[in-house]
Amino acid sequence: MSVPALVEDAIDPDGSLSRIDLGGDELFVQRSKTVVYRAEGLLSDESVEEIPHGAERVTVDEGKKNARIELDCGLDGVHSLSVPSSRVDDALDAILAGVLATTDVTDPDERAIETFRFSELTVVVTSRRLLTHVGAAVWDEEAVAFEYDRVTDLTFEEGSVATEVVLTHDGRRERFKAPNETARVLRARLEGALCAAHGVDSIADLDRDADEEVEGADSEPVDPFDSPIEPLSVDAPRLDGVEGADRDQESSASRPAVDEGAHPAATREDRVEGPETAAPERSKPSEGERREDVGELASAGFEPANVTNEELAARLETLRETADRQAAAIERQEALLERLIDELSRTRAR
Repeated sequence: MSVPALVEDAIDPDGSLSRIDLGGDELFVQRSKTVVYRAEGLLSDESVEEIPHGAERVTVDEGKKNARIELDCGLDGVHSLSVPSSRVDDALDAILAGVLATTDVTDPDERAIETFRFSELTVVVTSRRLLTHVGAAVWDEEAVAFEYDRVTDLTFEEGSVATEVVLTHDGRRERFKAPNETARVLRARLEGALCAAHGVDSIADLDRDADEEVEGADSEPVDPFDSPIEPLSVDAPRLDGVEGADRDQESSASRPAVDEGAHPAATREDRVEGPETAAPERSKPSEGERREDVGELASAGFEPANVTNEELAARLETLRETADRQAAAIERQEALLERLIDELSRTRAR
């Protein structure tokens, strides 16, 4: 794999390398650092920046077009890089894997399989454990690790909006929620990693030696505030709307129907055809009245438009093509302005 000369001087030739295209610029991610390569631009020459992975905290600020990844390295300062929003997941997967390895959260031979970011929860599936990170930060001190060799069961309880993941770890059931659109991929990755770690073909084949302890724990009331994992708030307004709709349907089913005949003064017939609500009938203008209107318009200077439907369609097509060209020109100008702004920001940061 050929890399720019500046990058060759910055990376470890013997270390593994992940290469992420950012649309001209590139990321070269290794275990201990990320090398950011900036291609030659309108205002600057090509350059490289090294970001160490010895971070205490990783955060993501995602915008409509661009996202900013920040690595808080404590006394070594805060390092940040800007990536297109469409590439933030690929970049974060590689960078976070390096951070977890550098900070000894994962073992040297442990592989990070995939990172899942929800609204208030980030989950990392590795080859040996499940890592959960509570809050907006991708990585912080509240992270919880569940080693696969201590997991005896895994189930998924699908709801209308979110799926609850139930993990039996050390004889205790741990729960968190994932949106339904992401839960299917999470289930495939987690089940595959868990079965591979135990050397079995399915979740049903996991070691059940701790079943008696689990049953004893289930007989006691569960304190929802005693879980180390903070529940995910997945689209709360939508959940409330679904529950509200269910309550409305139940209440409408139990509410007695209104008998319109019990109120003669407000019957449907009175409301529709009553003298107070009936709309007055409008008569159509006569032929003579229409001719008189046309004559008044002609005397005022208005001329009839002698244009056929084909001519109108041709004019509309011409206008549409002109609008498309203008929109394309505006998009090119916006892209050029964004590139200039990005290069100016990088130049000022130096």
